[in-house]
Amino acid sequence: MIGTVFVSALGVALWLSPNVISKSIGSWLILGAMGSLVSAQFIVDSAEKINDKNLKLADEKISNFQQELNDERSLFSAKLRENQKQAEFLSQLTDENQKLKINSEALQAGLQIAQTKIKSLTTVNTNEAVEFLNGTFSEFQDGLEGFFRIFARRYQDVKGWDEVVEKYAQEVDFLKNKIDVIAATDNVKDLIGNALALQYEIIQIGSRLKNRAYKSVVVYLEACLLEVVSIESHNEIIGNLKTEYVKNINSIRQEYGQLVNGATEKFSQHLNEMYGQGMSDTEVIEALQAEIYHLKQELAEASKPLRFPTTTEQARVGNCIIDYFYRMSICLDAIDWDLLEIGYKLLFHVGRNGSRFISADLLNNNDAPQKIKELSGAINLPSFTHNVRGGHMVLEIQTRYPEKKKSSLDEISRLWVSAAKFEQTVKAWSRVRITGGSESGKSPTAENLAVCILKNRSGVAKLFNPQFNSLKNYWTIPVTGTSHPDSEKGIADLAKKVDARSTGVEPKESFELYIFDEIDSTMSHTKGKKSIIGGNVNFIIKQVSHQNLGAIFIGQNANVSEYPGMDRSDWNSAVNLHLGANSKDAITNSNQFTSSEQEKLKSIANKLTEFCEAKNEELGLQYNDPGAYRFALVVEPNKKPYFIELPSFGLYADDENHGLMYGTDEKLPETVHSLKPLPAKGLLGTEISPKSGIGGVCCPDCSSFDLRKNGKKLSAQRYVCRSCRRNFSVK
Repeated sequence: MIGTVFVSALGVALWLSPNVISKSIGSWLILGAMGSLVSAQFIVDSAEKINDKNLKLADEKISNFQQELNDERSLFSAKLRENQKQAEFLSQLTDENQKLKINSEALQAGLQIAQTKIKSLTTVNTNEAVEFLNGTFSEFQDGLEGFFRIFARRYQDVKGWDEVVEKYAQEVDFLKNKIDVIAATDNVKDLIGNALALQYEIIQIGSRLKNRAYKSVVVYLEACLLEVVSIESHNEIIGNLKTEYVKNINSIRQEYGQLVNGATEKFSQHLNEMYGQGMSDTEVIEALQAEIYHLKQELAEASKPLRFPTTTEQARVGNCIIDYFYRMSICLDAIDWDLLEIGYKLLFHVGRNGSRFISADLLNNNDAPQKIKELSGAINLPSFTHNVRGGHMVLEIQTRYPEKKKSSLDEISRLWVSAAKFEQTVKAWSRVRITGGSESGKSPTAENLAVCILKNRSGVAKLFNPQFNSLKNYWTIPVTGTSHPDSEKGIADLAKKVDARSTGVEPKESFELYIFDEIDSTMSHTKGKKSIIGGNVNFIIKQVSHQNLGAIFIGQNANVSEYPGMDRSDWNSAVNLHLGANSKDAITNSNQFTSSEQEKLKSIANKLTEFCEAKNEELGLQYNDPGAYRFALVVEPNKKPYFIELPSFGLYADDENHGLMYGTDEKLPETVHSLKPLPAKGLLGTEISPKSGIGGVCCPDCSSFDLRKNGKKLSAQRYVCRSCRRNFSVK
C-alpha cells in the first residue's frame, strides 16, 4: 500500500510537468498505481477472510480442548475414587497377610504335633493314605484356582500375575510327581512319613503362592497410588483398609483352621482304623516280599541266554558272541556247533526275544561282523544266515583255507590231448596263430610245431626273429630275418608268393613254412604301416594253405586289436593255439562260443592250470623250465575247441635228411617226460631199444642209450640224452 501511494504521487508530479514525455510517463505511473491499489485491496480482503476462518478453527479447537480437559478431569476423579477403594482393599490385604503368617506358624506347630502323633503308627494301608493325600492335593488346587480367578478378574493389569500363574503350574507338576513317587513306595513306614511331609509341603506351597499373589497386587496398587495420591492420603486409606482386612483375615483364618483340623482328624481316624489290620498283615507282607525277591532272581537268571558248554574254542567264541548281543538286548540261545572243512559253524536260537523279530540283517547290522572276526580270529567276515527249515541262525567261522584238490591223471587225461599225441595232432597244420604271455614258451612251442609239420611234409622253414640277439632266444631253426623291417618285408613277400602261386606265375611243388615271431612288436614298430601288414596277414591266412605254403604267426595278444583290418572271424580260417592264461582271454573274446560253452571251457582251463602248477611244484620246476607242465587251447576251423598238453621244449628235432637244426656244443634246453613217457624214436619212427642206443652210441655222462638225434654240426652228429638231458656230438 505504501509503494502504491509513493508511485501515485510520483505519477501526479510527472503528469503536471509541462514536458510531454513526462506527462506520458506520469500517466502510466498513475494507471499502474491504481492497478496496484486494486490488487492490494484484493489481497487485504483475502487475508481478512483467511484470518476469520483461522479464528473460527481456533475457537473450535479451544472448545474441543476444553471438552477433553473436562473429560480428563472426570476420568481422573473416577480413577482417584478407584485408587481410594484399592488403597482400602490393600490395607485389608496387608492385615490379612500378617494374620495369615501368624496363622501359618500356628498351623505349622499344630501339624508338627499331628505329624509326631501320626509317625508313631507303624503301618498304614497304602491305598487309603494315597487317596487321602490326593484329596488334600485336590482341595489345594480348588482353593488356589478359585483364589486366582477372583484376583485375575479384579486386577487385570497386574504385571507379575503371569509369573504367579506359571509358578503355580510348576508347583502343581512338582506335587503330582511327588505324589506318584510316594504312591510307588513299598515301605509302609516311609509312606506315612512322606505323606505327612508332602501334606505339610502342600500347605506351605499354597501359602507361598497366595502371598506372592498378594505381593503382586500390593506392588501394583502402590505404584498406582504413588502416581495419583499423596503419601498422607495413602497412609490414611491404608489405615482404613487395615481394619477391614483384620476382620476378613480372622474369618479366613478361622475357616482355614477348621478345615485343617477336620482334615487332620479324618486322616488320624483313617490311620487308626488301618493300624489294627496292618499289624496283622505285616508278617504276610514280609513273606510275600521275600518270595517276590526270590522269584525275581530266578526270573532274571532264566531270562539270560543259554550258553555253550565245555571250554573248547568254539564254545568260547560262541559265548562271547552271545554276551555281545545280550548287551544289545538281543537274546541268542546256544544250540550247537559243528566242525567244517575250513573252520566251524555256530547255531543259535532267536525265539526268546518276545514280540521282537530278529532277522539275519539285524544281527549283521553295523560293525557286528567285523567285531566277530576280531573276536574269533576268522579269515573271512562272518555273517549270520537264517535257516528257513529249522528257524535258527547259522554263523560260519572260517579259520583256514580249503585244501586244493589235486586232480588225478585219469581225470586230466580226459580234459586234454596228451603231449604223446602232439605230433599226430599238429602235423597237418599249415596256417597257425600262437599267442601267449611273456615267457609262456611261445617260441619253443612254435619250434616243436614247425619240426612236427616238416617231419611229415617235405619242405624248408624260413624264420623271421626280430629278437635274434636276445638272451631269451631259444630258436635252433636257421634265421632268415633278424629285424622288424625284415619281418615286415617277409610278410609282404609271402603275400606276393601266395598271389603268384594262385595265378600260376609260380609253381606250387615246393612246400615252404614261414614263421614270424614277435608279430605284436613288429606291428608296433612299423607304426603307420599297421594296416598294410594287417591286410597282408589277412590275405595270407585265407590263401596260404591252398598254395602249398605254411605260416605261423607268434604274438602275445590273444585279441585281434593288433591286426588292423582283421576281425575275429578272419582268424577262424586258421588254427589258433592260445598258451596258458591266454586261453581264458581267447575264450572271453571269441564270437564262436555261447555263454555256457565259455563257462565250461574256462572251468577246464582252471583245472588244467591247477594241475600244471601242482605238478611243477611237486617236481621243483619253475614256470620257465623247458620240461615244465604246460597246456594250450586249440581252436581249429570247423572243429570244437579242445585243450592240448604242450611237449617239453626241444623234444622234437628234425633228422639228418631235413637239416633244419644247427645246434652248437653248448647245452640245449632240458626236456622232461610227459604224462606218459615217450619211447625213443628212430629216423623213420621205429622204436629203438634203450639198451642198443643209436648205432651203439651212449651218453658219456650216464651211459644211457635212450638218445635222440639233434641235428648236425659240420660232419658231427649231435645227440640229446633223454635220461640226463646231456647234449653231445659224435663224429
